[in-house]
Amino acid sequence: MSLYQLTGEGYDITVAGQIIGESYYLWGVSGVGVVKGIKELTEYVKNVGLTSISAETYFPALARLVKRLNITEKALTKTTHLTMRV
Repeated sequence: MSLYQLTGEGYDITVAGQIIGESYYLWGVSGVGVVKGIKELTEYVKNVGLTSISAETYFPALARLVKRLNITEKALTKTTHLTMRV
């Protein structure tokens, strides 16, 4: 498990996650500018040799928010699994 604080122009987010297989799985993200912050996180994930960032959400609105990150969605029973290639 890891915890990161990412800040830059237009974003200030805290990310909790862990490496699972070839993906960095997000357990939680909070802050402002999530889309811009995840774009920065993508570079770190790519640099350590992982192939994707993934997460699950109960909130359809969150899935819609991150669609512009080129996310692949898979509907599960009560959640949506999100995967983004890096």
